[in-house]
Amino acid sequence: MFLELLREIRIWIIQLEASLVLRKYKPQVIAITGSVGKTSAKDAIYTALKDVLDVRKSPKSLNGELGTPLAILGGTSDNNTIGEWLNNFWKGITLLMFRKEYPKYLVLEVGLGRPNEISRIARWLKPHIALVTRLSKTPVHVEFFKSVADLHNEKGALVDALRPDGTFIYNSDDEDVVAFQKRTTAKKTSFGENIHADVKAHDYAVMYDVHGKPTGVRFSITVDGKSYPIEVAGSLGRQHMLPIMTAVSVGAALGINTEKVIASLRHHNTPSGRMRIIQGLHESTIIDDTYNASPIATEEALKTLADITNSGRKSFAIGDMKELGPHSEKAHRAIGKLAASTCTILICVGEQSKFISDEAIVHSFDKNNSHLFSNSSDAAVYLHSILNKNDIVLVKGSQSMRMEKIVEAVMKNPADKSKLLVRQDGFWRNK
Repeated sequence: MFLELLREIRIWIIQLEASLVLRKYKPQVIAITGSVGKTSAKDAIYTALKDVLDVRKSPKSLNGELGTPLAILGGTSDNNTIGEWLNNFWKGITLLMFRKEYPKYLVLEVGLGRPNEISRIARWLKPHIALVTRLSKTPVHVEFFKSVADLHNEKGALVDALRPDGTFIYNSDDEDVVAFQKRTTAKKTSFGENIHADVKAHDYAVMYDVHGKPTGVRFSITVDGKSYPIEVAGSLGRQHMLPIMTAVSVGAALGINTEKVIASLRHHNTPSGRMRIIQGLHESTIIDDTYNASPIATEEALKTLADITNSGRKSFAIGDMKELGPHSEKAHRAIGKLAASTCTILICVGEQSKFISDEAIVHSFDKNNSHLFSNSSDAAVYLHSILNKNDIVLVKGSQSMRMEKIVEAVMKNPADKSKLLVRQDGFWRNK
């Protein structure tokens, strides 16, 4: 009880400092929420704006009731150490006491873990642009809400807080996101793959090298009737169209020439752990999607695996998807059904992932090719022992499952792990 009270006091102080900093420096706030794609969208938007505007983005994935205000203050971590807490507190004090240099634009993630979390932030954040990436029928954190609808409603609080002269940017492929239009009278811009989107992505295809190995994806973006070709090297998946579309949409909302935005995005590097292509042992290919895992993102990753052409086997190493509450078994079984028609080897890590294996076998997956492990380290040893030439391995799981350890065990150049893999800082390596 006492520790919870201290946490609430800490959040109240940091949010108060952040709200006062916004009042003093008056930056334009671009706020992003959704069930998936927040960090990727934020990074792409920053890439699109940084060459023409004075802009700063949230570091890493600071996005909750503590992370968002810390990003405003210039904090870099929400780890619960006294030293970091005092340092972040002091950053807020100095910004308020003195006239410091401060960015004119902020690109911020706004996420939630508990009920009313976004509502509390939105009351003082009051964004100039609110962007919703995509919602999920079984989103993470749903265990803390009475229903999926309640969780979606909480994310919509960010749209409620839009300034009257602001812009709502939304995914027109998602009916739940489209419904948020009713929550604001602000200007609206849509993105998506459907023909009615203001910013439309189309002609998606996987790129291959001369040896038939996947090297990335290509697609086109159409705005105001003009199409622009895009190539994303080193990563796979249709989901990479979403951050590019959001960046183009934000650029248009801010009046930036689309050709300049596209030119900047052609140099954009996708974040680690998000469908990144990594060379594996024995001329194999690893698809590293170990940043995190929600049902909708896992489905998209499996669909990408199915789309790839290769001469070897397709393996899927999947860890538990966390924070799904009573929806967990159903969500894991849905992944198992999809995996049964997608991969040839299934490696399941954790208690909940047993349901993936069970459901895959129900749908005619060879039980001799489904393997259960209690932790990622043991799974890594097994995958290392069976990896063959031209195999493709998709690795995914929630953060706490530490599935990046599997990638580290089978990557061709493990010396590059610190620059290629997620969770390589001291905090995670020692956890």
